[in-house]
Amino acid sequence: MNDLELQTHAHKRIQQLSGGNKRRASICAAFLSDPDVVLLDEPSSGIDPAGRRKLSQLIQKERKNRAFVLTTHNMEEAETLCTRVGILINGELRCLNTCLAIKNKYGQGVILEIELLSSLLFQGKIRGAKRAALLSWLHANITPNIEQTEEVSYRLTYQVSLDGITLGKIFTQIEQHKEQLDIADYSVTQATLDQVFSHFAKKQVSRENE
Repeated sequence: MNDLELQTHAHKRIQQLSGGNKRRASICAAFLSDPDVVLLDEPSSGIDPAGRRKLSQLIQKERKNRAFVLTTHNMEEAETLCTRVGILINGELRCLNTCLAIKNKYGQGVILEIELLSSLLFQGKIRGAKRAALLSWLHANITPNIEQTEEVSYRLTYQVSLDGITLGKIFTQIEQHKEQLDIADYSVTQATLDQVFSHFAKKQVSRENE
């Protein structure tokens, strides 16, 4: 109870607790018999950010002494807490491995984020012609296997397949043409578990529509 900061509520009945504290109390109950394996179903659901940090610290401390099996839709939580991750789509286990191995195998390349000069904004958005011209340049100079996935203000996000190209080519081409392309900043990161999950989900939808 101390680990999850429930000691001040120890005298209360479960019905008197808030939703988040009920969740914390149920997690505490899972440890009462000192089990070798603890099953947690969406353990952080309904818990505030401070409570989620406490829960994360508790699991990381206790997993030295016992095994944890947890279900979650929060991929960040899965990456932080799990040594092995399985992804279920419609009840079917599609993969089971470490986070790094899953992202390397199914991540489909890297994420390229480009921040354009804020002066290019028109009514809060990048003009369509500029957006199209940038994508055309990326296709011609880096790889045709680039897809825009998100746009927030003057920040554009792309999924980039590394099939036949290197990270060095991406950095070199963009660095040499930043001024020409009106790029203020950019970054290249590994695909996330969220994107891997979306990849499997899209394949499932395509299969169902066939």
